[in-house]
Amino acid sequence: MKRLSCIGFMLFFLASVQLSEAQTRMEISGRVFDSQTREPLPGATIIFGRERGIVADNQGMYRLLLDYGTHTLVFRYVGYKART
Repeated sequence: MKRLSCIGFMLFFLASVQLSEAQTRMEISGRVFDSQTREPLPGATIIFGRERGIVADNQGMYRLLLDYGTHTLVFRYVGYKART
């Protein structure tokens, strides 16, 4: 019985840690597309922070998990002007 209650406490503790971590982060997601044709831009680069970035998927979709605060995102794609 002692072992079972110890496992229950550990699961509660781990869930609490994940919950508190989730409260300090935010999710930003979207789709990168051509403003005139509305065609997705697969492989577009989304840069955030000093040297961190991700690449949009084949539908132009992206998803970031960032600390709460103010962030600047820079969107780049070959043949297009970079946008902030």
